[in-house]
Amino acid sequence: MQPLFCPIYHGCPIDRALEATIVKKIVKDATREAGLDPADIAAFSGHSMRVGAAQDLLPRGVDTAAIMRAGGWKSVNILRAILRRLNTMSGPRLHLRYG
Repeated sequence: MQPLFCPIYHGCPIDRALEATIVKKIVKDATREAGLDPADIAAFSGHSMRVGAAQDLLPRGVDTAAIMRAGGWKSVNILRAILRRLNTMSGPRLHLRYG
């Protein structure tokens, strides 16, 4: 499986995943640019992207095993707890759009 985000060096992608600290910075910068309240920004992390993707995929009928592989979860119990929050979430959610 290829990384979702990779570093770019002199305009060329490098075949490795971004470091967690860089993903966290990108997420925090995006939430600030979206105009979210600073208290809400503190709740976002690089992990928010994995959780958000899982929560978006399940209602679309994507197989749980495929979601686990894509998100790197080894325990179905962890994924179940994350997806359970889908129906109880309130507050801001950041959606990244492509294209």
